[in-house]
Amino acid sequence: MSPQNVKVCHLFDPVIVDEYLVWSKLRSLDQTNEQHKRYLKMLQGLLAPVYGFVTQQPDLAWDFPELELPRLDRTDVSFKVKYNSQKELWGTICATWREVLGTMLGGVVAEIKEGDDRGAKKELATILSRKDPLSVLIQLIQRHGTTRPPGLPLRKPATLREAKWLRDHILLRLALSNPLRNRNFREMIWRGDNTGNLYCEGEEWRIRFSPGQMKSAGAKKEKYDVSVTAELAPYLESWLIAGKRTPSGAETPSGREVLFQATKRHSDHVFVNDRGRPYDLGSLSKLFARLTGRLLDDLEGVRPFQSHAWRHIVATGYLKDTGDFLTLSFVLHDRLETVMEHYAHLVPQDGFNVYDRWLRQQTAGRL
Repeated sequence: MSPQNVKVCHLFDPVIVDEYLVWSKLRSLDQTNEQHKRYLKMLQGLLAPVYGFVTQQPDLAWDFPELELPRLDRTDVSFKVKYNSQKELWGTICATWREVLGTMLGGVVAEIKEGDDRGAKKELATILSRKDPLSVLIQLIQRHGTTRPPGLPLRKPATLREAKWLRDHILLRLALSNPLRNRNFREMIWRGDNTGNLYCEGEEWRIRFSPGQMKSAGAKKEKYDVSVTAELAPYLESWLIAGKRTPSGAETPSGREVLFQATKRHSDHVFVNDRGRPYDLGSLSKLFARLTGRLLDDLEGVRPFQSHAWRHIVATGYLKDTGDFLTLSFVLHDRLETVMEHYAHLVPQDGFNVYDRWLRQQTAGRL
């Protein structure tokens, strides 16, 4: 098709859209990326039923030669009848295109996920292949701990910098003790009346999510209600609970309140960004990547990784040490078959090492 014959409606024709995607993919080193997904979603939006911009422009049908529709004469007494008929036909065409583009979008999303999985596995290979993958996370948390402002967490943060440090440290420690999904950390709520996801019973902090809040194809159907390691209690109290009143009658603000005061915002979310707003998927993932990149930049072969990779390392480290898929399914709150499917990358030697340690313990001094 020559450029002078290209009309607006051609930009939505699935045949031409597919040709563009092939061309664009080649220019992107044969990689399907987020730009392709956004492009298809934009086209789908313009073709939406009733309210889509293109759907509301039946006049475009005149410029689509494949339909062979003549331009209507607006002075014709039957113009309205013919126009409504053409409008109905155009709506059907737009709906068909939208459906085909939806199928193409599904393929693009699958290709992006496959590419991300390959990239993540490649980047994590140097960590997962270690005898003790968990040591990388432990080292990261230890290094973050060395930057702790004096006195925390036994006192409340006095500055914005101290409040951010406390938030980040709690996130890293909690991601190790309770390796939840990204969405659970960013949606986690705390309220002083204990009605949130994070709550306190006596001196014990706990996390609860209903099955509906653990939305994942591989998640268990039971509610999640488990304790938080006791070592995190003083950190959580410093971050969330205001201190006792001062002689002047004012309360000492918690770390989260220090951040809210600086940003003039408020939220019930446990984890809020530097602007006082709840994290979204991308920004929380970037926080993990920023922290891992800054704290592990000198470890050979280790590149910055995000929240899902963190959860993957925890699971792999536990399985390499115990071989216990059943317990891990409870820790991750995944169905047993999901865990066994996702962690099939562990080689037989890993399982044998677990058995060998157990056998040596049982036979020590007896053989």
